[in-house]
Amino acid sequence: AWSVRLTAFLLYREYIAWPSLHRKSKEVNEESHDESKLGVWMCCGAFYAAMAAPCCYRLQAGLDDKNGSGKWGFIGKYGIFMQFIGLIFESAADAQKATFKAGNRDAWCNVGLWKFFSHPNYLGEVTFWIGTFMGGIGCYTASYQYLISIIGLVF
Repeated sequence: AWSVRLTAFLLYREYIAWPSLHRKSKEVNEESHDESKLGVWMCCGAFYAAMAAPCCYRLQAGLDDKNGSGKWGFIGKYGIFMQFIGLIFESAADAQKATFKAGNRDAWCNVGLWKFFSHPNYLGEVTFWIGTFMGGIGCYTASYQYLISIIGLVF
């Protein structure tokens, strides 16, 4: 759900709400080298894999539930709740800012959640990924699972 929401938002912003940004992105893309792009994509891909690792561990534990490690427990359920709240918070903040910027391109957004937080979309993002980490905690069976999940949480 998170990746679909983010993709839809970025496509809307780039092609509909802010076409000048799209033109600048195309210029930068044409000037950059394939080797540097590959390096960036590989690093980002590795970090996103580490961020999503708790979900993979949770799914695997559900399939291999011999020792009860697939049970959610309170922390796991609370993690899923945090993911849900983070996704709603981030989506609402992005929608409020997009609506505000449609009429006030150069002004600082100060309506809705933006009135109370400097960057509520980032707060929602962080809440979502902490929830992802917490959702997987109950099913980790090896130290490398903790390590990979912590690396994903930190980055």
